[in-house]
Amino acid sequence: MILDVYAEQIRSARAVFLDWDGCLVQDGALLPGADRFLDQVGSRAWILSNNSTDFAQAFADLLGGKGVAFPTERILLAGELAVDLVANRWPGAKVHMVSASRMKAKARQQGLVVDVHGDEAEVVLLLRDTRFTYSRLTRAVCALRRGARLVVANTDRTHPAGKDGVVPETGALLAAIAACVDLSTIEVEVFGKPEPLLFQSALQRAGAQAHDAVMIGDNPETDVAGAERLGIPAICVSRAAGVTVGDLADALEQPLATSRGHAIR
Repeated sequence: MILDVYAEQIRSARAVFLDWDGCLVQDGALLPGADRFLDQVGSRAWILSNNSTDFAQAFADLLGGKGVAFPTERILLAGELAVDLVANRWPGAKVHMVSASRMKAKARQQGLVVDVHGDEAEVVLLLRDTRFTYSRLTRAVCALRRGARLVVANTDRTHPAGKDGVVPETGALLAAIAACVDLSTIEVEVFGKPEPLLFQSALQRAGAQAHDAVMIGDNPETDVAGAERLGIPAICVSRAAGVTVGDLADALEQPLATSRGHAIR
């Protein structure tokens, strides 16, 4: 049975990487069985999300409110890490950010010069921006046409919401930019899944090799394809796949026959 195969993969993995939206959480609520699964995996669990509007603490707080203690150092978010990448690679750079205001504040704290005029920007940093406007698009496009490099948190066009809804994501904003700028003519770097940087960061932090880990997510194109490209085994959990995180929790419980609390060790 396929669930038995998945359970064995998870038991033998040194690191278990988990997507957030559509895998563990939907619309701010834990999906059925997510708390049990996190308890079963314990300290091997790592959250890898293309989220580019929130900080790891917000994820930890949500889990804590549901009775699941989870350390922020095991939560890797594409937005936070994309800001870190720019700050570390180009210290003090002049950056035009398309992002939530909290991300701009983080960039300033790390010494980046934010909200510069388009003709001064050395880097355009594109994250999810729920207040995206025509003027913000114009400034980003002009900066890129004048030679700025582009760093993108992720290329997801949407993420799940409700039963059949979607929320526009960073990739939707990237599509608007791509309609105005030939991206093949500029320097572009993407941090989030399916590109390798987020996975590589997680492997490094976990002290694991690709074959020692497993990726669990709901998106075949980002979670599954991105992981497998690096040699990380992957499990797709979604209605289409016919497997949920709750099913995985049930499968892991079969040989254990023990009951545990919700604390992540």
